[in-house]
Amino acid sequence: SLVHGVSFPRTRRRPLLAAGCDDHTVRLFNPEKGEAIAVFRGHSSLVKAVAFSPDGKCIASASFDRTVKVWDADRVEEPLTFKAQGLFFRHLAFPPEGGMFAGTEEFKFAALDPDRPRKDQLVLESVGGLGSCLAVSPNGAFVAARASEGRLHLFAAHREGNRIVLREEPVPGSTGKEITTAEFDGSGTTLISAERGGRVRLWKRESQKDRSAWREVKSIHTGLETPSDLRLSPDGKVLAAVDEKKPEVHLYDAFSGRELALLKGHWGWVIALAFSPDSRLLATGSVDRTVRLWDLSGLFRGKAPIEIIAFTGHTDPVAGLTFSPDGKTLVSGADRDTIKFWDLATREERAKLKWNLDEVYRLAFSPDGRTLAAVGGLRKPPIGAVRVWKADSEKDR
Repeated sequence: SLVHGVSFPRTRRRPLLAAGCDDHTVRLFNPEKGEAIAVFRGHSSLVKAVAFSPDGKCIASASFDRTVKVWDADRVEEPLTFKAQGLFFRHLAFPPEGGMFAGTEEFKFAALDPDRPRKDQLVLESVGGLGSCLAVSPNGAFVAARASEGRLHLFAAHREGNRIVLREEPVPGSTGKEITTAEFDGSGTTLISAERGGRVRLWKRESQKDRSAWREVKSIHTGLETPSDLRLSPDGKVLAAVDEKKPEVHLYDAFSGRELALLKGHWGWVIALAFSPDSRLLATGSVDRTVRLWDLSGLFRGKAPIEIIAFTGHTDPVAGLTFSPDGKTLVSGADRDTIKFWDLATREERAKLKWNLDEVYRLAFSPDGRTLAAVGGLRKPPIGAVRVWKADSEKDR
């Protein structure tokens, strides 16, 4: 971005530099380290001038949008980071009552409250000798597990004081075939599971007075050898599936099971999928270090998906993808790299955050879009990490 105005604080409390940019943002830097600290957004035109208050606590910005905004420089914080020795986090959830959960394959969960940061944890030991945790619903209400023999198990989850309690719910028809991957839809009431050999099944939760159970509502024979990733579009119409170590993405009609399209563009294994909130876009991330954005709006009108753009700039495999709740921003995370924010209107990088760990596995926004969380960690020694970033603070005056 072009810079139109800069300012240093008069005080020496900490090294800061504010810059007004033509991408409508105010950017804050540490000039001694040459690092970006924060990006403040809110203007609708280029920012012509910036200035610190005498005490260095506030930044004023003037824009061609005919507004002056005042930003709280003291609210710029390092992300809340939670680490656990010997664990590797793979799952994220934002319960409706607030806070968030991060979970490992071994059924250990950390409870965090981004509004009141703390580093205590709630730990749940493995339940009933199950092999691994496959998926946690976005609202944290349900957990899917794969038993040691490959069988699918589902649990309702709730918090009781300082404990997370799981109650198993029946899954009639779940066979002993090896489950390779599973994902919940956005509502958390539909689960998609895939078996070795390519069979994909959709499960719906049915509630009754004294018990709840999961019923199979659809079975799709995809022909994939080892499905490694699945996503169901928010409108429930399209199923996206990836075969292990393959660069293509298969799209299926979730009602009929018919294959709708095969997305080709990546040259390396696709390891991340994300649908936009309106189901019109699909983002794919790959070991080829690119993010590709696909337009699926004509899929049911006989039109082939269109590759809109390939976002580049990551230096390692892109393993995490998520759209902001308003659908205006796509966020991508790469192993040992950065987390990047892509503006879908301008199709340009808006900002980036440091990750610098061996692997980022999953990204997720809170429902209000004001909190972004990422999970992953270090491989040697194994250290799981959860990082939480709050949205930039803005005060209009």
